[in-house]
Amino acid sequence: TLDDYEEGTWTPGITDNTGGGATAESQAYSVQVGRYQKVGNTVHFWGEFILTSLGSLTATDTVQINGLPFTAASNSMLAHVATHYSAGLAITAGYGPITGYIYGGVALAPMQLWDATTGRSGLLISELSADGRLDFSGHYEV
Repeated sequence: TLDDYEEGTWTPGITDNTGGGATAESQAYSVQVGRYQKVGNTVHFWGEFILTSLGSLTATDTVQINGLPFTAASNSMLAHVATHYSAGLAITAGYGPITGYIYGGVALAPMQLWDATTGRSGLLISELSADGRLDFSGHYEV
């Protein structure tokens, strides 16, 4: 029996990791769209944003997608983000993919770049540009 189903829209954005990443820092967008489906305790989401300004985001901090439609369960084990398209990035050719994860108890996703033989590092604000774009999807438990 399906007793908990919901779908809707949400507004994705980015923050840097200063102060927990929950506050916008005067960045601007030409596109911010997101959709989600919640089935039971699992949320599936899709989103896209295109920046027009990085505002006061700190270049040496890492990128976090914020505004996820629900707060993740504190013990969430099923939580990831995958990008499907990106543009306007200041990264070296051959690096990638850009991925993310969702900590339990929050509604944001720190993003990472596979950029070394040893694995990944946080995607830096400086690796975006004023016209940066990410199209992404993921899922997590609530």
